[in-house]
Formats: sequence, structure tokens, C-alpha cells
Amino acid sequence: MASGLNEQQLQKMKTHPGFIAALDQSGGSTPNALRYYGIQEGAWSTEDEMFAIVHQMRTRIITSPSFTGERILAAILFENTMDRDIAGQPTADYLWNVKRVVPFVKVDQGLAAEQDGVQLMRPMPALAALLAIVVLWRVGGWYGRRRASAAGAAAVRGPTRTPVPVGQVRVALAVLIVLVFSKYIYLASLTSYYTFYLIHRFGVSVQTAQLHLFWFLGAVAAGTIIGGPVGDRIGRKRVIWASILGVLPFTLALPYVGLMWSGVLSVIIGVVIASAFSAILVYAQELLPGRVGMISGLFFGLAFGIAGIGAAVLGRLADATSITFVYHVCAFLPAIGLLAAFLPETAPAMPRKKEEGEPVEFR
Repeated sequence: MASGLNEQQLQKMKTHPGFIAALDQSGGSTPNALRYYGIQEGAWSTEDEMFAIVHQMRTRIITSPSFTGERILAAILFENTMDRDIAGQPTADYLWNVKRVVPFVKVDQGLAAEQDGVQLMRPMPALAALLAIVVLWRVGGWYGRRRASAAGAAAVRGPTRTPVPVGQVRVALAVLIVLVFSKYIYLASLTSYYTFYLIHRFGVSVQTAQLHLFWFLGAVAAGTIIGGPVGDRIGRKRVIWASILGVLPFTLALPYVGLMWSGVLSVIIGVVIASAFSAILVYAQELLPGRVGMISGLFFGLAFGIAGIGAAVLGRLADATSITFVYHVCAFLPAIGLLAAFLPETAPAMPRKKEEGEPVEFR
């Protein structure tokens, strides 16, 4: 949808000379940055006020006539900046549309305190949410342009579906919410603590543990992509069954196998369990046609909120017991997938008969 735009930005990064501007002050570095500009900490009373002040400073830098794509290749932005505007446009849009500077978003949370002679990156339980914000920002821009170009056109007359009874819809949505809970709590146990688990149980190096985490995260990305086409072919409900309940044997085995099989099982778990989300989202949208925005917001919010809360709860549990105990407990979470038995079958689309002389519509 934005491949042309992405290609332009990629070519600029590959072929143009210039600098990358670091405008990614976070909550920890912002007070020092403001102090260099003569603004002391007493100038604000809340974190929101502090970020508003630093955004004013950042705006003056970005809107300067000297800050252009001729000198600056790209700018690294703090996630808070993505939610703010410059001259009536979202900051990232302004950077590219006006200044021809490629926007990047900073995702790491810095270094954690050294422990046992090892210093790791801080956990990033909200990484998926941050990536979703970026994706939805691009989708929102594309959809806004699409709607604007379609203004005044005739309303699209698509296929209709036989509605599911209201009572079944409520039960199905409740089941889907519980399935999202089990899926993202388990994913949080791996994305946030897998490296610590491998180091603690097998005594591997930090590099080896992070390599295993990389394989797992790659499998999650692949599973997310695979789940959509597979759901189109065999049905959403079957994908939900297979991806959440079907992963149970692998999660139960993970705490008992060696290092090599831990890597193999984590990849299988990542692919299988991640394939559920697209199926859950589309299935819920089929239950409530015409409520795409509400359903998307509900399930994206739940997914990433649960992941953040789950990471904190599991961390507290690991402190009180052990990291190995956490994985023994979480291994049973996919068993909640048995609730998929209460999901109704969604009715197939009923094509509307074309009237004579009506143009064929391609979807």
C-alpha cells in the first residue's frame, strides 16, 4: 500500500550522503537534554509537561531551514514523538513530506543494571505494541487517502452474511478474549525472559541466549504472516484450534528438554501460536460485520496490554520462585484453547447477484 514511498526512503538511505539526527530523548535522558538548553527540572511538574517542552525544542530543530533532506538522511524518534504533530502533521509525516528526512522510531529501552557479571538490554514487553503503532500509523494514512479518493463514489455493495445470534456472538467474543489472554501471556514469558531462562538452566553465554531469542522472534513473525492465508484456505476456527490448543504438547515439553531441543521447540511454538492472532481478529470481525474498527481496537489493545501486564506478573513470579518454575506454569496456558469448542461456525459469504449492465468489481 505504501511500497512506492518505502522504496523512495530505502533508496535515499542507500544512495544519499548525509547524517542521521538522534532526536530520541526518552524519559531518562530528557531532563539532561533540557538542562543543556537552560531549562531546569522545576519548569515542569509532570512527565507529560516535560515531553511537551522537549517536543517544542525538537520542533524548532526540525522546522529550522537548515534541517533538510539535503544534509540529514534520517531522524531517530522517541515513541512519544510519534503521537505528536508538527505544523498540523504527525511528526513522522512532516519529516518526510516536508523535509524529505526518513523517520525512524527507537525501540530499545536502554541497558539493564549489571547482574552476575552480565549486562543485558532491558526487557521490551511493549515492543509489539510499538511496532503495531507504526504499522497502524501507515495503515491509517493509506486508508485516509483511500477514503478521500473514493469520496462521492457509489457505496460499495459487497457480499452479505447470515448473522450469528446475538447470544452466540457474546459467548464467542468472550472466548476469543480469553484465548488472546492465554496466547499473549505465554508469548510474554518467552519474549521477556527466554534469555534469562537459557542462561540460568543451561549456562549458555549471553550471545547464544540472544541468538535463540532471535530465532523465536523470527518464528513469531513468520507465524503471524502464515496464519492469514491458512485461515483463508481452511477456515479461521480450525486455525484457532490448531494454533492455541495444538501448541500444547510443545509447551509442555519445553521445560524438560535440552538446549538443542529448546531451540527447535521454541521455533515451532513461535510459528504455531503466532498464527492465531490474524485468525482471531478476522473471525471476530466476521461475527460483527461493520464493526471493523471497534473489533480491531479491542483485540489490539487487549493483546498488547495483556503482554505488558503479563511480563510484569511473570517477573514477580520468577523473583518469588524461579525462572524455571515460570515456564512450568506457563506450559499449561495453551490448554485454555479447549474453549474454542464454544466458537460458532461463521456463515459463508452469500454473493449478491449482479444486475444486468453492472460493472464487475474486483476485490
